[in-house]
Amino acid sequence: MHHNNQPSLPFPAHYRCHVILKNAKANSLESKENEKGMMVEVLNPHNKIVLSRAYRSEGSFSFTSHEPGEHTICMHTKDFKSSGRTLKIDIELQIGEHAINYTAVAKKEKLSEMQTKLKQLNEKAAEIIKELDYQR
Repeated sequence: MHHNNQPSLPFPAHYRCHVILKNAKANSLESKENEKGMMVEVLNPHNKIVLSRAYRSEGSFSFTSHEPGEHTICMHTKDFKSSGRTLKIDIELQIGEHAINYTAVAKKEKLSEMQTKLKQLNEKAAEIIKELDYQR
């Protein structure tokens, strides 16, 4: 999985991992939660590891990009043998302004509602400018 992330933005992801088992007798597929958990690795544009950690089979992880460019996210089970099984991973990625919890920022920085909205608009404008510069 690749992503062109802007520098210094949080990058949260929520995931759920299932093992799909083929039931030959019923000619159907069964899904069960993967009990072994997941390994998640994130590589920066220079293929250096930004994050490498074991997680449960369902949860979330986050990393902050310190440089722009294509980041690679690798996810696999800790102990997955492929004999007749398929691994299914549902993942929801949040980037940019959608990844920032402005309520928490307002509390931490003691901002009024108007200051919080202004901060959000300034960051959105900066994100648009960075995206336009990137596309040139």
